[in-house]
Formats: sequence, structure tokens, C-alpha cells
Amino acid sequence: MQQVVEVLKKTESFFDRSGIESPKVEAEWLLASVLDCKRLELYLQWDKPLQEDLLEQLRPLVKRRASGEPLQYVLGYSEFHDIRIAVAPGVLIPRPETELLVEFILAHLREIDSPRIVDLGTGSGAIALALAKALPRARILAVEKSSDALVQARQNAETLGLRERVAFRSGDWLKDLSFEADCIVSNPPYLTEEEWQAARPEVKEYEPKDALVAADGGTGDLRKIVRDAGDRLAPNGLLALEMGIDHGPTMSALARDYGYGEVLVKNDDSGRERFLFARKG
Repeated sequence: MQQVVEVLKKTESFFDRSGIESPKVEAEWLLASVLDCKRLELYLQWDKPLQEDLLEQLRPLVKRRASGEPLQYVLGYSEFHDIRIAVAPGVLIPRPETELLVEFILAHLREIDSPRIVDLGTGSGAIALALAKALPRARILAVEKSSDALVQARQNAETLGLRERVAFRSGDWLKDLSFEADCIVSNPPYLTEEEWQAARPEVKEYEPKDALVAADGGTGDLRKIVRDAGDRLAPNGLLALEMGIDHGPTMSALARDYGYGEVLVKNDDSGRERFLFARKG
């Protein structure tokens, strides 16, 4: 009977030969999922023998990941800012850098007793639900045009016990919406067609292109949001956007042209310009 350490080493080696970027970590995630434990808890049961029924559960997961299917789709979830978000093909996988966007927003909103927040293009609901958990008195509207993503977002809210805290609406960005928000946030599509063509196969073959790629050099949807958000922000309200690493100069200039007051571009953890913040003057 194989022990945990043996199975991990074999899976890691198989993933390495299959071209998986982080074979050791991903092998640990899959086995932890089968054993229903935290990844680091595997080290506390290093010599535990694995029953054949557990190996039978693990093998198809390993095969799916080795074939190129994203780890989060194989697991059925993604960890995001202290919450677990269910994800499935057709819905964009939340990225780690987007957690920084949430952190920046929380720093801005914590002094507001009951902030009004709108999350545009909510996808799986990751941003809206992370903010709802961190800000118990916040009033949040999550907007999404993809029916598949909207179903997933509502299910995530239900699972997390946040269904009464976040309102969901089908819609295309700010079209036909009338409100006054303390914060409008979005992680819209911002890749160029060229960047999409150069993306890893697991992105191109599994994730929804329309959630990643935008016209006008990746700025098409960003421009729409910057144009329309000012009329829906309360005085001193914040527009918070994730954008492409080459978009900083263009989008900050556009925000100033539309009359926003303080405009700031912030970097992600790799030092690349990734976020645009603009306040209504």
C-alpha cells in the first residue's frame, strides 16, 4: 500500500514531465482535496498508507490536470482573499493579483459605515463576495452579462452565507443602471488579441475568451467604465480598476480628461502597473 509521500513524489514527477509549472504544489493540492485536508496538513501524515479507493479518486484528477485543464477547474474551487470560490469551465478563474485590488478598496472604505459598492463584471463573484465578508455593513450590487457566470456567482453567495448581502443583476457594465456608489470596482477584460494568442494553452483552451480579451488594444471595456462611472459615484467616490500592464498612462490620462479628481496608478506584487484608482472630485 502506497504512502502519502510516495504518491506525492510520483504525481510530482508525472506533472513535471507533463510540463506543469508548479508540479510539487499542484500535486499537494490534489491529494489534499482527495483527503479532505489542508495542503500543509499532508506533512503531518507523510507516512499514512492510502487506500485504493482514495487512489481511484485521485487518478482522474491527476489525468485532467496533466492534460492541461486548470488546477482550479479540476478542484472545483479557487481560494481568494479568505474565501473559497467555486469555479467551473465558462467562468473566469480569480487571479491572485486581484486580491490586491480588494485590499486597496478595503483600505479606502473602512472608514465608511455602510459603503455602497458596485462590482462590474463580477464573474464568479470573487470581488463582491470578498468585500461583503470583510465589510459586514456594505451594500453591494454585482453586475454580470454572462448567464453562466451569474449562476455561479449566486451559488457562491449562497454557499458562503452572503446571499442576503449581495444583490446580483444581469447587465452590460453600467448600462441602464442608476445609483450613487461609494465605490465602483471592476476587473474587466483587458488582454489584447496578441496577448491571448500568446497565453498558456490552459488559459486559451479552457477559460472564456470574452472575459479576458477587449478591443482597442485591450482598453475597450476599461474606457466604457471610466466614461460612465463618474455619474454613478458619490462625492469622493472611488473607481477601482484592474488593467493591463501597459495601460497605466492611457487610462490615467483618460480619467483626468473625464474630470476625475485624484488619479493614481498602483503596481502589483511583481512591480508592474496593474491598478487604476480615480476619485470623483
